[in-house]
Amino acid sequence: MPDSNFLEALNKDFKNKLRLLNEFSAVGINWFRLKRLRQLSGLGIKHTSFLGKKFKFREGNEFLHAVKEVFLEEPYKLTLQHQPYIIDCGANIGLSILYLKQQYPEAEILAFEPDNTNFEILKENIETYKLKKVE
Repeated sequence: MPDSNFLEALNKDFKNKLRLLNEFSAVGINWFRLKRLRQLSGLGIKHTSFLGKKFKFREGNEFLHAVKEVFLEEPYKLTLQHQPYIIDCGANIGLSILYLKQQYPEAEILAFEPDNTNFEILKENIETYKLKKVE
């Protein structure tokens, strides 16, 4: 019979893994896609379905980290006026803009991204999601 401490540790580990999976399922990333995204690295632009559309990125783990930070931890969950003017310095590939436009569809957003590759991805993501009033 296995040691009860071993079973408790195994159960705790299993619950932690389920919690992490459930965390990403809140934004439509299931277990299979989570595993696939974690394997996507190297040169080139990758894409996945995110919030119903094709979202482009460079590295799977960076994408997942940003999704967790922006959509799950929600540091941009603010109380702003109905049509705020937002300046996003370091807009990366556009996840923060996507989040803010969900919260404030009428917001005007000025986005700045100094990395040329990220800037090109940012522009494509903005076009894919048909985000208006983003410069």
